Amino acid sequence: LAMVMTIIMVITVMTMMRILLKFVMSKQLQIYRQWKKKTLEKLHGFNGLVKYVQLLEKKM
Repeated sequence: LAMVMTIIMVITVMTMMRILLKFVMSKQLQIYRQWKKKTLEKLHGFNGLVKYVQLLEKKM
């Protein structure tokens, strides 16, 4: 009986850990996606600036 109880305990703990891990990972993913989006927007603005400067140089 004690053996069965320990097995159930281990399975429960592992399941909880897995759920917790999924939750943490999804949070991390959301944060990462937001960060990536912001970074890409900044990069996009920077690219626009570079293209603008190149256009100015061509006109010179």
